Amino acid sequence: MLSIGQKESILRREGTVVPQFPIRPIANRPSKLGDAGGRGHEVDAAYEQAVREWRANVEALYASWLASQ
Repeated sequence: MLSIGQKESILRREGTVVPQFPIRPIANRPSKLGDAGGRGHEVDAAYEQAVREWRANVEALYASWLASQ
């Protein structure tokens, strides 16, 4: 079983355009002291959703590429 990173790497190597991994906004990252800061939970939920969508896109692209082989 390949990891999502391995699948992404294979797709890129084969010339497939893969969406960029989502970047968490710097202003909303928790501090070193563990302070999540006001909207931290909302941002984390939105970021986690973006990561889930990215993973699903990579999985779909990989499945499509694999079927074409």
